[in-house]
Amino acid sequence: QEFVRYVRAAGTHVEVVGALVRDVSRHRAAECPIVSAFADLLALQPDLFVECASQSALAAFAPRVLGAGHDLVAVSVGALADRPTQAAIQSAAQEGNAQLCIPAGALAGIDALAAAGQVGISGVRYVRHAPAATWIRAGAITAAEGAALTECGIIFEGSARDAAIKFPKSANVAATIALA
Repeated sequence: QEFVRYVRAAGTHVEVVGALVRDVSRHRAAECPIVSAFADLLALQPDLFVECASQSALAAFAPRVLGAGHDLVAVSVGALADRPTQAAIQSAAQEGNAQLCIPAGALAGIDALAAAGQVGISGVRYVRHAPAATWIRAGAITAAEGAALTECGIIFEGSARDAAIKFPKSANVAATIALA
């Protein structure tokens, strides 16, 4: 629903031909056809697939989409932190002669970061500041620990791959930086 509203509000000439969801009954007011089976989504003949669900959804459906020869825009890029998932998606893209597109999202200038890797920059340090509520929702700290915070502190330190695996709902920016 949110994606359809965004596309319409942006004034694009994009038609959303359908959406794949777990529970069709939760989307009765949808503004596009809603299906719960991948084959039904394929039958709608989309020109492009856009994943905006979750890392687990990308891991489950990207190989099928790409392997069937359809290009895919992936929002939940943190799924690529899992090496077997990344390998399966890359293999399916090659088999299906399809492209996996990773949008810049919150990272304006990601193209410059990707280019920097081509000229010898071998690492990037990404620091994220977020309110305690973000870390509570992610399970990194308890509500009591969040309430007791009086200053900034380190919640996690590690690789982007590890961050994406540990915090699947909030580390897509880190994963995108790592991919670039």
